[in-house]
Amino acid sequence: MKTGEYQYDRIFDYLDNASLTTWLLNVYTDEYVEELFSNPELKASELKPLLYLAWLYANGLIYEPFEVDDAYEIDYNAYDQPDGGYNLDSTYNKYCLDELEVLLKGLFRG
Repeated sequence: MKTGEYQYDRIFDYLDNASLTTWLLNVYTDEYVEELFSNPELKASELKPLLYLAWLYANGLIYEPFEVDDAYEIDYNAYDQPDGGYNLDSTYNKYCLDELEVLLKGLFRG
């Protein structure tokens, strides 16, 4: 198992609803945030890939051109673009993942 497989769930479990609320309300509608918090399966499927990507960026583990540190895995399919392919930077910007850096920088990095 690569380190990333373990971190994927660990990051999601570490961050509670209170620490995510401000970011979520900047990205989603109030109604959708309520739906995320009331549906654990939806919350996990929607947020795990985004939190993991934010964590990778916050800890300098993404290199150009969108390569991930060899110790970590990433499922590029989780970041598909509507027109095909994937773009990690686009996903990072679209979901304002920079807002999570303060929560994620240095987290689980030894």
